[in-house]
Amino acid sequence: KEGAVEEGKSYTYKLSLTTAPLTNVTIKLSVVGKCTLSTVELRKLDATETSITVHAPDNVIDEGARISYTCTINHTLVSADSAYNGQTHVLNLPVANNDVANAKLWTFNTDENAYDFKTKFVGPLCNEEGSIVQYGVQLDTEPMHLVYIIPKVIMLNKTNAVMPPKLSLSTHKLVFSPSNWSTIQPVIVQSVQDNVDNDNIKFQIVHNITSDDTVFVKKATEETLNVVFTVTDDDVAGIRLNTNVLTVQEAAASATS
Repeated sequence: KEGAVEEGKSYTYKLSLTTAPLTNVTIKLSVVGKCTLSTVELRKLDATETSITVHAPDNVIDEGARISYTCTINHTLVSADSAYNGQTHVLNLPVANNDVANAKLWTFNTDENAYDFKTKFVGPLCNEEGSIVQYGVQLDTEPMHLVYIIPKVIMLNKTNAVMPPKLSLSTHKLVFSPSNWSTIQPVIVQSVQDNVDNDNIKFQIVHNITSDDTVFVKKATEETLNVVFTVTDDDVAGIRLNTNVLTVQEAAASATS
């Protein structure tokens, strides 16, 4: 027979003998798979029902299929009653996957020095020339292989900058593994102070995701991770006049006699 349960939940079924036995019947239960049982042995003297609960442990892996794994519960009967002795009965319990692979960005609250909101898009942010923009990256599910996320900066309004502001990234590759997937990894972008009068320049940071976990890559890239911010210029083109001027007066003509 077959039942069905979702990861992290329990499945309860009822067990009974079809007829009253001539003598005690011992039912030994065993499980093949990750599930656990509420009991591993029953003794039946009649045909009354007994409830058995199977717990299907949760994981945080998107296996890419509707069924995450299957548990097989074996029931072996032992009795002096030859009608029951030696019988075996099997219950197959498919466990449904409840995880969806994805990667997210976290906004950063500078006032509280903490991450605020998880999202796929951050911005538009304002970055005063010479200051920083910070955000975080985190996976939603545990990957089956290493996941690499590579941020790339793109200047959006190139025509407005002859000498565009320079940016530096705190990292050029984020690596997530089955052990650190839930840790928020920071990305810090700093604009370099210059003495060039530019317009305000808008930038976009896209994130390339690669992994041997093809399920993760397929689902995590259905919607791109994007950060948009503007570097506001603080320079004003012009000339500087020095008013500390030294005045030289011609010497007076010498007197003649």
